[in-house]
Amino acid sequence: MIKSSSPRSTVLGFILGWTLFSNPVWSLAVTGSSSCTETCGDNGVTFSTDLVCTDSSFNETSKGLKLKNCLLCESTSTAYDSPTQNDVYWFLFNQKYILQDCLFDREPDVSLSPCESSCLPLRSVFKTLWYQDGWIPQYEYCEMGGGAVETYAGDCADCLRGKTGSMFLGNFMDTLDSGCRNKPNASDGETVKLRQALFATETKTSVPTTSASKSTGSPTATSTASTAPTASETSAPDAIAQPESSKTKSSLSTGAAAGIGVGAGAGGLIVIAAIVWVFFLRKRRRPSNEKYAPGWSDESTSSLKYSAPLAEMPAPEFANRRELEGTSRAELPGS
Repeated sequence: MIKSSSPRSTVLGFILGWTLFSNPVWSLAVTGSSSCTETCGDNGVTFSTDLVCTDSSFNETSKGLKLKNCLLCESTSTAYDSPTQNDVYWFLFNQKYILQDCLFDREPDVSLSPCESSCLPLRSVFKTLWYQDGWIPQYEYCEMGGGAVETYAGDCADCLRGKTGSMFLGNFMDTLDSGCRNKPNASDGETVKLRQALFATETKTSVPTTSASKSTGSPTATSTASTAPTASETSAPDAIAQPESSKTKSSLSTGAAAGIGVGAGAGGLIVIAAIVWVFFLRKRRRPSNEKYAPGWSDESTSSLKYSAPLAEMPAPEFANRRELEGTSRAELPGS
């Protein structure tokens, strides 16, 4: 006869089974055929209880170290089973889940302040689940929020790296941004290009080669810098030639000034000569006029004729001849 198990052992078995199967801690999303299953676990599912947020937690806790080693393995893995079952997909997914949980889901271990302006526009992207009646396409998150990742992720990453304890979160944000800009083809063995080491604690100041456009832009900037001295060298002859042209302009100005001076002097002499000539003619004309004047012409009557209208002149019989003669003599030339 088989003895039935006691109620106590049944309860303990139920608790143990629930713990093992409903909350599979120490296992992260990974491709089934990947060699990273040894590091990430073979369950292939990530739960929020598997995640940590602060930089120190990744280096000092068992969960953090497991998560760190799993991400490092997936960052170089080319394991591929399908468009939504490959290590590039899970590498991006695990970092997306960390950012979602640490910045927007839980009471944050890492405060968003003062990064709200650059990080909050990404909230809807991170709050959108990647499993919706099946896993969403690999880079669909790039189109969410009108392309919010490419617009805001870079600034958000820089801000997070500038805060104490969130350097790694900033690096994860950069990874998601790089994934959108490069869209590596996992089926061809491509992996996500990292702007710097995933768990680097210092920010590189060099231009990252995260996309074709940025990598091609870097040499352009370098070539621009290298051509700058050439530009200054080509401008040097112009600077040397400048005094020559200035000297020419100066000599032309002096000649013009001399010409103007000579012209003005000649003009002055001509004017003076003309005045002297006119004066000389007037002197010669006066005696000749007096020579041919009629003998009977009286100066006083001539004066009366032209000095004022007849209506205003006194009658001849009442006029004082001496007065008239005095007045008329004063008005005649040469008197």
